[in-house]
Amino acid sequence: KQTDAKTHMISMGERLRGGLAEAARRHGFALRQTGPAQMPMVLFDNDADLRIGNAFGLAALRHGAYFHPRHNMFLCAAHQAADVDRGIEAADLAMRDLAEAGFVQSR
Repeated sequence: KQTDAKTHMISMGERLRGGLAEAARRHGFALRQTGPAQMPMVLFDNDADLRIGNAFGLAALRHGAYFHPRHNMFLCAAHQAADVDRGIEAADLAMRDLAEAGFVQSR
């Protein structure tokens, strides 16, 4: 009641989506981001067996952020811009690692 938590969570979710999309473009991946912005699900295109998604989840974890490879995630009112930016940084590094390891997507 004292804060506009819903608007904040949507804003942080949109920030996350934008950062993930930019990281994916930079490293040659295509993403599908579904669900409400505050409950994102991130999937890699042409990854029916989740090979890329699972590898991404592990690589991102090594860089300090947990991204579930096959389920919606949940932002909360406590997530701030710096938290989201740190997650984007970990995702960017993870996608870099995957690109360097030869994970390629058919376009």
